[in-house]
Amino acid sequence: MYTILTYIIFAQADLSPLPKVAPDGSNLKNVLNGAFIVAGLLSVAFVAFGGLKYTLSNGDSNGISTAKNTILYALIGLAITVTAATIVNFVISVAG
Repeated sequence: MYTILTYIIFAQADLSPLPKVAPDGSNLKNVLNGAFIVAGLLSVAFVAFGGLKYTLSNGDSNGISTAKNTILYALIGLAITVTAATIVNFVISVAG
């Protein structure tokens, strides 16, 4: 019984000090920029997907309109992403 208790006592984790966090908001800026990059890449992928759908529609009016809507919505999403990234980076740079 005594040896079991000594193992429990010595099974404590050796915790290293906590990582330092920059107080200037650079971590938030990095996370948001990463999210904006992912959103932009998804928009470009949807434009390519819409182009593929347009090519494979073979003149079907329903397929063409679906492909055009896919491309349109992807470009709108890309514009929103670029605008949001610009606003967020401006606010972070002004706020310090």
